[in-house]
This record gives sequence, structure tokens and C-alpha cells, in this order.
Amino acid sequence: MSDTAPVLKVGLSGAGPIAASLVRAVRTHAQCDVIAVQDDQLAAAEALARTGNLTLATDRFDAMPGSGVDFVVLT
Repeated sequence: MSDTAPVLKVGLSGAGPIAASLVRAVRTHAQCDVIAVQDDQLAAAEALARTGNLTLATDRFDAMPGSGVDFVVLT
């Protein structure tokens, strides 16, 4: 992948320990970034968004497509 490739914006469904690990792992790739998280427990999504510096935390999966993500990873 070239350095001029667009950055893929990732959303996560689930805000548990696996999601926190994925935020760190995805950010090791120059062409990927996690920007959003969804969890049925809004407080969990908000906590991950704070610690991971994500732009969206929501408890509604249907909010993900309009958030600017290119794809969603189910954790």
C-alpha cells in the first residue's frame, strides 16, 4: 500500500478488552484509524472513546454508517 492511499476509517461494535486492543493494533498501520465505537452499554463506548481518542461513541449500531466509517469490526 502506498503512502498516498486514503486512510481507512474503522468503527468497532463492542467496547470490551478486545476492542481496546484493536484500537492500538489498528493504529500501528499508517493507512488505518479507528474513529468510532458502538456498544449496547453507552458508558463502555464512551469510556473507550475517551481513552482511545475516538470521535464517536454510541449505543446504536445504526449510527455507525453515517459516522464516516469505511467498515465496522464486530468485537
